[in-house]
Amino acid sequence: MTIKFYNPIGGRKKPLNLSSLFLVNPNVILKLSGTSISGMMKEAGYESLYKRIQNPNDESRILRATHDMAAILDLPKCIVDALSGDTEVREIFSKMGVWEVFALGAKLHEEQWPQPLKFCIGVERSTHQSLILFHERKYDEALALLMESPLVCLLLWPEAIDILHKRNSLDALLPLRGMVALEVILSRLAGYDAHTCHSLAISNSLVLDVLPTTLTEDKNPTALFFKWIKRQIDLPTISAILNAKKASKLTLDESLLKRWSNGTHMPSEKALKSLLEAFFDDPVAKDIWMRYYGTKCLNFIGYQIQYIQKVMNTAATTELLKDSYRPWPDMPFGFKTTETWFENRYPYWFEYHSKQIIGEGMKPSLNN
Repeated sequence: MTIKFYNPIGGRKKPLNLSSLFLVNPNVILKLSGTSISGMMKEAGYESLYKRIQNPNDESRILRATHDMAAILDLPKCIVDALSGDTEVREIFSKMGVWEVFALGAKLHEEQWPQPLKFCIGVERSTHQSLILFHERKYDEALALLMESPLVCLLLWPEAIDILHKRNSLDALLPLRGMVALEVILSRLAGYDAHTCHSLAISNSLVLDVLPTTLTEDKNPTALFFKWIKRQIDLPTISAILNAKKASKLTLDESLLKRWSNGTHMPSEKALKSLLEAFFDDPVAKDIWMRYYGTKCLNFIGYQIQYIQKVMNTAATTELLKDSYRPWPDMPFGFKTTETWFENRYPYWFEYHSKQIIGEGMKPSLNN
């Protein structure tokens, strides 16, 4: 039986939004955290301003609206200067990627970057110039520069390297770029997990409790998360939860809990909080919410894999077209299923980030 993943952030089906060679746009990660730039602007009462920025038909209006937003958000002076046309500052920004500018806008100095952000910006910096060279059709230079990066080499495997050498446009590389981007999201999650564990003085991964593997009985991350909750409160069934004395003020009904248990419905933060407040001594404990965030990220990754494979199965009607989608339908590093990829690569990345946090560094995977 194949595990079914569900989109944890809603919205219509659409391709991954890549902001660099191998990274999704930071707004995707914001949505997984339960927010977005548009949502933040709407909540603050500036929805119309955000919509003005999204209108590409009037450059002068966009510039004025962007200045207004910079003032409202109290963005750093260098960003305001760049928006004002300062050529020296713009030259500096031209060497930055979206993730680094995002960190700058959040007023995070480099020494303040947590490990997952440091990793993503490291990937961005390591691929930024190669991406420019790809756009300029200087493929040999781009590949040579790319392969000089030890960090990039951690993300690539023999088939991926072969594809990089054989395809001569960014469009042709899109299937590979999307796959590596999913590897980066998995790694970033492991980095966040390692960062949280380090802050709690815990040595073992928290996300492993919700990670689908070949041993988890075809349960998706949501079902595994609910299974973990039942284990923590020592109530093995939904009826036992609803009949417990602590559940007297619980407003969640049986059908909703069944959907959580089956993995067909991702708990909202509000609904989850009500359950945690009823049964947990510390309903805001970092370890619980790390598992919840891990559940959302893993569902997002699995959902994207299902979507891309469905598109491929529909579009790739000839051997030539199938070859153009390589390395799909396989997973990164040649794994045949999502579960085996998770099972092998997640522990690798958790160890990598744990060692980075304590300053040891790590060698490339043996799969390279």
